[in-house]
Amino acid sequence: MPGEAPHKGGVGSYARFARQARLLLQDSSAVCVSTLLDYYGLRDDFPGRKDPKDATALERVKHVESAMQ
Repeated sequence: MPGEAPHKGGVGSYARFARQARLLLQDSSAVCVSTLLDYYGLRDDFPGRKDPKDATALERVKHVESAMQ
C-alpha cells in the first residue's frame, strides 16, 4: 500500500513471540505449530540468549532451546 512502511519481518521481542506461540497453541483448528528462529537475529530478551558467552554456536543455540522449554 502506498505510504506504508515495508514489513521488515523478524520476531521482535520474546514477549511478542511467546504471546503469538500461546495463541497458536490454543487454536483448535491448528493441526501443527512449528517455529524457525534466526539465532543471530534474536533479541537479548529471549531466555538463555545472553548465556553462555564462551560456548560454540551449537552450544549457544541448544542453551536457548533449553531455556525456552
